[in-house]
Amino acid sequence: MAMLLVRSIEQEGYGIPNIRLNVPEGPGRELRLKGAKEKRIPDIALDDLPVGFNYDGYGHLDLAAIDVGSLEKDEIRAALVQVREKYVDDLRRNRELLAGGRIVLPIVAEDLFESGGLDAAVLAAISASERIAGMGGAVADNVRRALARERSIRRQRLIWSLYPWSGGTSLGNY
Repeated sequence: MAMLLVRSIEQEGYGIPNIRLNVPEGPGRELRLKGAKEKRIPDIALDDLPVGFNYDGYGHLDLAAIDVGSLEKDEIRAALVQVREKYVDDLRRNRELLAGGRIVLPIVAEDLFESGGLDAAVLAAISASERIAGMGGAVADNVRRALARERSIRRQRLIWSLYPWSGGTSLGNY
C-alpha cells in the first residue's frame, strides 16, 4: 500500500511524495496525564497532510479463527475478551493520534481486494484533509488525477497481482 501511495501517477500510484512508516507520534501532555499512551504509531503517515492510515489485514480481530467447538466456555470468554481489548486499543489509538493532530483512517484487507476500495480510502483521506484541516493542495490534486478510471483499473490489477495467489487479476468487473 505504501508503495502505491508514493509511486508516480504514471506508474499507477497516487503521487503522494512524503510518507513515513511506523513512526511514533503522541498526544499532548494533558492526555498522557489522563492515561493516554506516551506514543501511538500509525502504519503510514502522510507528511504533507494531517492524515495517516492503519492497515488491518485478515488476521486482525479474526473472530472466525476462534475454534469455538474445541474450546471450553471460559476459553471462549477469554478469547472474546482479548478481541475486545484489541478493538478498544485500536479505537483509543485513533482517538489519541487525532488529539495529537493526525487523522488516522483504517484500511482493511477488503479495501485492497474490492475493486476501487483503496481508491475510495485514499480519497477519504484527502477529503478529510481538505474538509477538516483545510489542507490538500498538490497532494490532493495528484490523488484526484490518479483516480481517473483507466488508472484506477490498472492500479487495481497491480494490487491484485501483488498477492501470492493466482487469479487475482480476474477479480472485479473491469
